[in-house]
Amino acid sequence: MIKMLKGPAAKTVGLAAILIGFQGIAQAETTKRDVQVGAKAAAFVQPELTGDIATAIVFDPSNAASKADADTIAAALGDGMKIKHGTLRPKLVPLNDTAALATARVVFLAHGVGDGMSSVASAAATNAILTISNDMSCVETDRCVVGVQSKPKVSIVVSKAASAAANLQFGAAFLMMVKER
Repeated sequence: MIKMLKGPAAKTVGLAAILIGFQGIAQAETTKRDVQVGAKAAAFVQPELTGDIATAIVFDPSNAASKADADTIAAALGDGMKIKHGTLRPKLVPLNDTAALATARVVFLAHGVGDGMSSVASAAATNAILTISNDMSCVETDRCVVGVQSKPKVSIVVSKAASAAANLQFGAAFLMMVKER
């Protein structure tokens, strides 16, 4: 026999289910489509990114899942992904090598970098780097400029604070299509 919960117990279980569901979405594995959507977002940075665009894929080398996610992002970008008048040229960068970010214009963050997102956000602010992740907590905490998810539907969120810190601007048409926070 199944026992129905009522009152505060039911609310607690319901809230827990909602939070677990959101956490599942926020921590979803990066897909090829997520990377493609992130790359399209990079095409709307102003002034426009052109030529060969140094693109770092930051991961935690001590976390096998993070490395696997970085490999997925790298495979999606291939030898380079064309955007408008430029080509994203990917390079895997271990989380502890923030000096390597000095030449990057775009950074994709793999899952599993945890608190390391803060050091990447700092480097992004210093060097005007567009940071992209499908981990929405990165955008919600203003440590990434753009958050993208392609499942269950395409969602793009821009952190006003992170983009201002990195001194990045986007075209008006792009900002009308995304959610700003």
